[in-house]
Amino acid sequence: MTDAQEASGPLPSDLTWPSFFPDRCPPAEATPAEGSVLRLVRNDPPRADDFLPWAIENDKVPKSKHCQACAVSVFERIDELRKMQRRVPAQRPKAVAEGELKPEMGVTKRSSGKGRSHRSWWIPDGLDPSPLFRVIAPPLQQEEA
Repeated sequence: MTDAQEASGPLPSDLTWPSFFPDRCPPAEATPAEGSVLRLVRNDPPRADDFLPWAIENDKVPKSKHCQACAVSVFERIDELRKMQRRVPAQRPKAVAEGELKPEMGVTKRSSGKGRSHRSWWIPDGLDPSPLFRVIAPPLQQEEA
């Protein structure tokens, strides 16, 4: 068990994962979801389809990246989220939503190479987190990009 798991408790064992998740996904080093996070969304208010993982939205996911593609991206800091949004044109029309994660909402893992506040979040089967998120900032304007 990692220090992070000991600090936040064991992984929730009563969670079930979607059938499209590969074996050993989420990874063992993921920790229970907790804390305030930010997510880019297309809708205000957010809807369930704002929380679809890349593995669902893109059928050309490399096998080596399949578990990672089953997670959704969230950030802890708005400055890092906006920096990524400026770099990726497809993300610019999305608004910023905030929500509070709890252990029954899945597991997360800090992602390397995407900023210190980026986390991958694996959402359990049957959970629609959209009612727990609210838009706090509008999409980037063209002049901000």
